[in-house]
Amino acid sequence: VIETTTSTSPIEFDLAQFFAGMFGAFMPDGASDEEKAEMETVLAELRFLISIDESTSESATRFDPAAGLARQVDSTSATNIAMDINFPDEETNEMVGFVMNMTLDQDISYRMISGPTA
Repeated sequence: VIETTTSTSPIEFDLAQFFAGMFGAFMPDGASDEEKAEMETVLAELRFLISIDESTSESATRFDPAAGLARQVDSTSATNIAMDINFPDEETNEMVGFVMNMTLDQDISYRMISGPTA
């Protein structure tokens, strides 16, 4: 049995710039100054921030040294993810947003069930 502890650093990324580019691509070539100003306002308020906390996972691998194969892996981890989103509503074009926090708890088991030496 090989026991492993894996850690990840916190991650934060904002997809607003990606979505701003995508929304901006839909601006008609002959858009009026008013339409351009409205789009700039929307893009300035656009937010799609995702934060993932530092996490740790524990795993145990049952290794068959004679066959040179991992027969089973059991892993447990927990991760906290937060999202802060502000985007235009399709019908009203008003900005709407929400904040979501979630915790993902995982217990995963992998085992070899087929193959030449399963």
